[in-house]
Amino acid sequence: MALPRAPLSLRARLVGVVVLLVAAALAVSGVLATSLLEDYLLQQVDRQLEQVAANPVLADQALGGGGPDGGPNRAGAPGSRPPLPTDYYVRLYDASGAIVASSASSFSDSTPDIPASAVVAGPPRQPFTVGSTSGSATWRVAVTPLQGGSLVVARDLTDIDQISTRLAWLLFGVGVVALGLAAAGALLLVRRSLRPLADVEVAAAAIAAGDLSRRVPDADERTEVGRMSAALNTMLARLQDAFESREIAL
Repeated sequence: MALPRAPLSLRARLVGVVVLLVAAALAVSGVLATSLLEDYLLQQVDRQLEQVAANPVLADQALGGGGPDGGPNRAGAPGSRPPLPTDYYVRLYDASGAIVASSASSFSDSTPDIPASAVVAGPPRQPFTVGSTSGSATWRVAVTPLQGGSLVVARDLTDIDQISTRLAWLLFGVGVVALGLAAAGALLLVRRSLRPLADVEVAAAAIAAGDLSRRVPDADERTEVGRMSAALNTMLARLQDAFESREIAL
């Protein structure tokens, strides 16, 4: 049989409510801040991808001569020049969806897992995120339709994921400190605010023990506790007068 739990005091409940509200506010603000940062960084990546895809020279340099204006040579084939180091993974497809040339990013060991449906000739589409063929890295991909094929430019999002993770941990640490400060401040404030109620409790115990001359300490009557104290003192004065009158009559 489970033992009944002791009820929480008013002080503990008030502090708990304050802590929960602050924790909820910190959690919501942290999620919003992280999401806004990720959206901003993705927008920057999308602009970069579109700039590379719209510049045949950059794409051709990344492919080592197998780009849109690089002729029939494929990257790595005889006569093709080595691709320049770049942050981007570039791949050129023909109209049938076959790979004509490709160049891996110099700063990532993985390659994007690009679905075949994304490179079929069609109208331009917004950049999208895919996984990698190996590992857990994610890629941002932009597909640009070309005459007789399509050009894919992708960028590894590992650095953005790391930034978001670091921000999340930073916000978590700041939140823990802020939560501790909020709990300490709430405890001090609640203690100070409930001190008049503690005085009322002590006075009521003395009166219950037979000390009818005891009065509740005066408090600011602009507050609820002050008005209650004044009403109790008035009631106690009348009770004392009633008992004294009864004793005289007897």
